[in-house]
Amino acid sequence: MKTLLALLVCIPLVFFTVGCQPTQAAPVNAMQAFLTAFTTKDENTLIGLTCKEWQDQALLEYDSFGNVTTELKDVTCKLTGQSTNAQGEAVYSVNCTGAISASYNGELRTFDLGKRVYQVVDRGGSLQICGY
Repeated sequence: MKTLLALLVCIPLVFFTVGCQPTQAAPVNAMQAFLTAFTTKDENTLIGLTCKEWQDQALLEYDSFGNVTTELKDVTCKLTGQSTNAQGEAVYSVNCTGAISASYNGELRTFDLGKRVYQVVDRGGSLQICGY
């Protein structure tokens, strides 16, 4: 009887916990995919992860790294906030630590990712990076 009672209590708790994780992990995963596309020069993926209103700025930054070798260094991202915009869309604030390392003519430069808090917007189930 104790085992049955434990199962009846634990099973819903497990489903609740599992159900909550993707909501928090999804914006972080989208942000990490965006940074990976940025540094691996995957323009199609970058565009697919960027909202229309921020696409020009994202591509401008993307192009500025076009002729250099880039890689992510010790990057971790975390969800730091959530709100709702005027259109009723969920807006997630995601902050990353680590850097983008870029080689300019043999000179290595790093760009600290911790200086920006990115805005990830849920557009009908599609998470898009819409600025910082």
